[in-house]
Amino acid sequence: MSKKIVLIIIAIIVVVGASYWVYYSKLTPKGAVEEETGEQEPLSETPDKAKFDEYFTSVSLAKLPAESEFNPFAVVKTKVFTQADQFCTSFEIKKTISSGSFGYGVLDKDSGEYARPKAVFPVELKKGGSVGCEELTYTTGKYEFKIYIDDVLTAILPFEVR
Repeated sequence: MSKKIVLIIIAIIVVVGASYWVYYSKLTPKGAVEEETGEQEPLSETPDKAKFDEYFTSVSLAKLPAESEFNPFAVVKTKVFTQADQFCTSFEIKKTISSGSFGYGVLDKDSGEYARPKAVFPVELKKGGSVGCEELTYTTGKYEFKIYIDDVLTAILPFEVR
């Protein structure tokens, strides 16, 4: 009798765990909480929508609170950061991006200079979700995170550091 109870409890845990995994594995930045910045300023350039649609379902910036351990399900979609935040990017990729095709740069809107010059990511990015975080290194101001595929501007994500 006790073995049956243990098996039932294990089955319940497995079902709940699987449900949790299915729900959160499908969570994209569209389902995350977003902080608003108010009015949107014009972009410095116009990205190629056809190229975006070929490779991405969604792209967004997000953050983790300072000193938080990396957890892709805990990122909060945002356009506003503080020096204490971790700077995160979140992509829902439709089509594998070959090694050396994905590039990005960060434009400082106030100075017109690149705070992070355009660089090519040397690794293949596979179809599916991708979230990455790093220490925030930008000073107070307004910026644009620019995404390139094969040297074609594909997306611009404006953000602000306060």
